Amino acid sequence: MQAASQMVTRERRFPLHVPVLVRPRLPACWSVNLSRSGIGLVANASSGATVPAEGDEIAVEFPLPDAEPVSARGTVCWRADSRSDGHTIVSLGVRFVEYAEDGQLRLTRYLHQHRQRAIVAFCPAGERHLVRQALEPELELDFCESSAEVVQKLDRGDVAALAICGHDAERASALAEQVAERAASGESGEPGQQRDLAARV
Repeated sequence: MQAASQMVTRERRFPLHVPVLVRPRLPACWSVNLSRSGIGLVANASSGATVPAEGDEIAVEFPLPDAEPVSARGTVCWRADSRSDGHTIVSLGVRFVEYAEDGQLRLTRYLHQHRQRAIVAFCPAGERHLVRQALEPELELDFCESSAEVVQKLDRGDVAALAICGHDAERASALAEQVAERAASGESGEPGQQRDLAARV
């Protein structure tokens, strides 16, 4: 067992599931989480693709919800590979070393203001105050009245959960199935998103 003085405090990471442009190119790359010091990435690597190794320097560009994309250079501090459905899934931990323009300021501002976000679908107007009382101290809530609006909000990349409310079981089941099918097929804002990055229903 490590002595308390030898333990390293891990910086808080925030979920962020958005497509990431990586140079050298790594297709179908998505963020998993984000902190002030770095970003976790996951990508589908086709056979013969050049994948960064530990210690390599790479450039990343990723969107922040409701903000301009952040561009930064970083160093790969860890890499793990696994096989799934006949292809290789590569996970990378990248530590930022330099930002373009005011990227560090925008990233810091986003993380400072960050709250876990949940979508509440089909909640009757008269019951929203009850949902707010129960959840708002802990979560940022987005109330949606249509399936199309839910899908649009899910594509932000920072939604942790989807709560389906109301009294129409058929409508609720249809939305749950639609979200599950999108996650299973990778049908989202960009191709290549890993299934386990979908919001929980």
